[in-house]
Amino acid sequence: MGLRVSWSPAALYRRERIHWRVVSDIEADVLKFARTGQGDIESEDGDRPLVRLYAAHGHVLEMRVDLIERTVYILRLYKRR
Repeated sequence: MGLRVSWSPAALYRRERIHWRVVSDIEADVLKFARTGQGDIESEDGDRPLVRLYAAHGHVLEMRVDLIERTVYILRLYKRR
């Protein structure tokens, strides 16, 4: 797949408030998805599907995947309850 990753300001704000070791694990999940399209996900169909990636340590990333621009836009990052 080989997609670029772009973080929204809101997702970056949240990421900066999480312990760096946890962030490292979350980013590993994001990069794996961007490279292979694989991961614990829920997604819609289409050219710009909304994808929920269930990442490390109970975190969820809501992302828009733009296959035309070949970019994953991370919109939200939050902890599952």
